[in-house]
Amino acid sequence: QIYFLMKYKLLILDLDGTTVPSKEDGMPSRKVTEALRKVHGKIMISVASGRPFYLAKNILKTLNIDGPCVLDGGSQILDVKTGKILFERFLSIGKQKEILKLVLPYSYEIYRSQEGSRLMKSVDDVNEPTGKFVVVGSTQENTIKILEELTAVTGIAVHPVNFSWA
Repeated sequence: QIYFLMKYKLLILDLDGTTVPSKEDGMPSRKVTEALRKVHGKIMISVASGRPFYLAKNILKTLNIDGPCVLDGGSQILDVKTGKILFERFLSIGKQKEILKLVLPYSYEIYRSQEGSRLMKSVDDVNEPTGKFVVVGSTQENTIKILEELTAVTGIAVHPVNFSWA
């Protein structure tokens, strides 16, 4: 049961590990979908997720999300009803090259977050802006080193995450 003790206007959902299982094709359970159906139209429902839109769109559609959504780790705010981008702040090509020069020597897999996500093997792979990079498989020791090195790069936010779509 969902009880409203206060007059709420907005419900913001996280996706992975909260609203859906933490896997690329994770979808909400019937219980979650039904709970949101009961409050739909009474409050605005939104999502804040590290997922880029292309990995969140089926979930958003299934949940009938009607509020603006913060996606791709905050690099994009999207009105899912209209498809209009309300805010977008991507890493420039130059900033991406600066980041990759620091991270590539560690020899971990690095992916960009845009649709058609691909493994970044060199700075020459950068050809368009992206919301974020994901470094996969780093040891705890190297994660600390990488974070320290990346703090020297101005204008970016760096966050360690436990990431597993096993």
